[in-house]
Amino acid sequence: MKSDGRGFLGGRMKLERISLTIPSDLLRELDDLLEEKGYASRSEAVRDAVTAFLAEQRARREAKGEVTGVLAFLYDHEVRGLADKITDTQHGARCTVVSSLHWHIDERNCLEVLLVRGRSEDVHSLASEIESMRGVKQLKFVPFMR
Repeated sequence: MKSDGRGFLGGRMKLERISLTIPSDLLRELDDLLEEKGYASRSEAVRDAVTAFLAEQRARREAKGEVTGVLAFLYDHEVRGLADKITDTQHGARCTVVSSLHWHIDERNCLEVLLVRGRSEDVHSLASEIESMRGVKQLKFVPFMR
């Protein structure tokens, strides 16, 4: 979703200039995507990425009561003790991990997909705990309200 520069309500938004430091390989990948998607500038793409990130975090915070969802995360299984820590965290979670899928993507990376059910606070606690572990590269939680 490319920004039209008018904000969510169609009004003008005040823009602030910030500095951002990212690895050069990530910047090259961003520049390739800018060209592919037709973004006018890096700022436009970063605004869209931050907007999507904040919307996802807001949805996580605002989910109330019982939730069912998918928790998917990518991690480096070469990080010492990480796989055991992830397993122990799942077993100790106050929410229910209904099912899990583990995929060895390559020699270093694994994708884990958990189907979870429980109180929103407990599911979010599990997601936050896993996301904060050293070696977890990316985590997505998709809640499905009942």
